[in-house]
Amino acid sequence: MDRPTDLVELRVIARGAEADIVEAEWLGMRVVLKRRTVRPYLNPQLDARVRYRRTLREAAALHDAKLAGVPAPTVYFVDPMGAEIIMEMIEGRRLKELLEEERRVDLMRVVGDYLGRLHGSGIVHGDPTTSNFVLSGEVLYALDFGLSFRSRSPRDQATDLHVLKEALESYHSDLFEESMKLLIEGYAGSFGGSREALAWLRRLESSGRYRGDRALERSLCLISGNRHKLQEMSVVAEAMGWRLRPCEGRKLEVQSDDLAEIALAAARAAAIPGSIVEDSGLFVRSLGGFPGPYSSYAMSTIGYRGLLKLMEGVEDRAARFESAIAYTDQAGRIRVFTARVCGAIAEEPAGTGGFGFDPVFIPAGYSRTFAEMDLREKSWISHRGIAMSRLLRWLEAYGGARGGPRGRRPPSGRRGPRRQRTNLIFGASDRRRRLARTHSHKRGKSHSTRPPALKSTSWITMSQKDIEGLIVKMAHEGLTPSLIGERLRDEYGIPSVKKLIGKSVVDVMREANVSPPIPEDLNNLLKKARRIMDHLATYRSDRKSRHALELVEAKIHRLSKYYKRKGILPSDWQYKAVVAQLA
Repeated sequence: MDRPTDLVELRVIARGAEADIVEAEWLGMRVVLKRRTVRPYLNPQLDARVRYRRTLREAAALHDAKLAGVPAPTVYFVDPMGAEIIMEMIEGRRLKELLEEERRVDLMRVVGDYLGRLHGSGIVHGDPTTSNFVLSGEVLYALDFGLSFRSRSPRDQATDLHVLKEALESYHSDLFEESMKLLIEGYAGSFGGSREALAWLRRLESSGRYRGDRALERSLCLISGNRHKLQEMSVVAEAMGWRLRPCEGRKLEVQSDDLAEIALAAARAAAIPGSIVEDSGLFVRSLGGFPGPYSSYAMSTIGYRGLLKLMEGVEDRAARFESAIAYTDQAGRIRVFTARVCGAIAEEPAGTGGFGFDPVFIPAGYSRTFAEMDLREKSWISHRGIAMSRLLRWLEAYGGARGGPRGRRPPSGRRGPRRQRTNLIFGASDRRRRLARTHSHKRGKSHSTRPPALKSTSWITMSQKDIEGLIVKMAHEGLTPSLIGERLRDEYGIPSVKKLIGKSVVDVMREANVSPPIPEDLNNLLKKARRIMDHLATYRSDRKSRHALELVEAKIHRLSKYYKRKGILPSDWQYKAVVAQLA
């Protein structure tokens, strides 16, 4: 069936990973057009097939939900070939906002009742988060059945409950206990099979896949009274396999012009192992960096409209957001991770999402403000998201390799729940784990294409002294050479340090006496060998891991001979002695 010709698209309400939500006008009515977008990274035939099936499945689920007594948008038109659905437009406030601002916990009993009705009719919603329920007038509507499917399996029903429970625990932790109690009451009152589903929920949460094993749980706590920060940083944390929760305690407010110093002082005052403190600010170039570290005060006094008034008639609208996260480990040591996002100040505020100066900040490469983006999209590119990912990647490589803030992960070869390692920011490869591939003459996994031009890039105005100073500063922050290279590329647009100043990052670090005593690629191999040895001490008959250890040791011997020959390692350096110290 062809799409109606009299449908007029008005504006894009939201863009998701799977579909665009568009406000439109059709037959004199305001409607919603849900269009599943083409994903170019998939096989075209497979993508068309998936979009066709999901469109039909969602339309059928919306119809069946209404038959089950669950208020849902009415479907007016379905075009499965074009992967489009025209449906009733529901105007109101999301349950997520009602819980945050008005603490409408009573609505959780209604949500439980709706889930019970859906499960009783054999429908699994697939994504029943607090963002997918909208209160319009006195009626709570269930939205977004894009991931729904037909099933009467208690396990599938328990997965539905688990998704909602995780959303409540992540975004509404202060209301979690009361919300879950009311949710289960409503669920049990409308679904006869609730006992089996709840039993499966307990079983799933006790399994390795969802529980992650208490000894292996990776959790951090954020010292902040700003729930928006917690929500934004939790998106990145959860995607990388970590849990971020609020800390009991008050952040010390320090007056300083340096965000890193503010975060460091607050972390020292709190002195809570496994905690993080975040401080951020907006720096406007034409205003001499104002409001900078005083952004919170400026927001509470003049607001973003006052900032726009200060910039009336100003042509230079360049600005940047900066963030500094201070992490305290179990030994009380503190490390600071910083990030920045460059952009410009908009002429007029736009968008209803985000907080602070988000409605007037347009990040570089985008035409929308932070406030016009949904939480997940903003978190991936924001200054807090980038700083958070740097902290978590450091914990994975160093703190996390020996357990991070909580416990220890199973070494290579041990059976246990697998965690998928995801790099969110700029698609950066995890190079520090894949250096020193010496078994063949082919390119290793850490290879990235160098710029073809041998001349210096025109957009870089920094001097050699400035670049060297940046490298030394990052080295003092605890960054490895590969991470320094990534940061120079992503934040300062420097594709190759050597082509600009004639020296590599490692050369600069050696001249300043801040280079690591053992080269980074060799150090990673040593840590890997130590982990395999620890594993073999318990599982001596694991021949696969024993062979893996032989391959790693062969790499270590070849690489150490090279570094001895170059004078980077002392001639009396011994592999066994160094590995013994890592135990």
